[in-house]
Amino acid sequence: MAQRAHVRQVEAQAEPVAMEEESGAIGAQESVDGLLDEVNCAICKDQRKKVLLFPCRHIPFCEPCYDDFSRRGNGKCPLCRTAIMSHMPINP
Repeated sequence: MAQRAHVRQVEAQAEPVAMEEESGAIGAQESVDGLLDEVNCAICKDQRKKVLLFPCRHIPFCEPCYDDFSRRGNGKCPLCRTAIMSHMPINP
């Protein structure tokens, strides 16, 4: 009987720890996602950003996505909506 009480006590203590670990894992995943958003293309999310836009100086695209974007003729930065006057490929 005392052994069952001990098991229940250990289980009760373990439950909050498991919840903390799970919430920590979720927080870590959110941090990783945030970092990937900083370096990966705003359109495809797969490749690294490599095109600098002027005059706003945002770097939202990989080269293939910029090529597709520029063919459509919108001409505005997707982040700030400033008219794109020129662009420059970069190698971050």
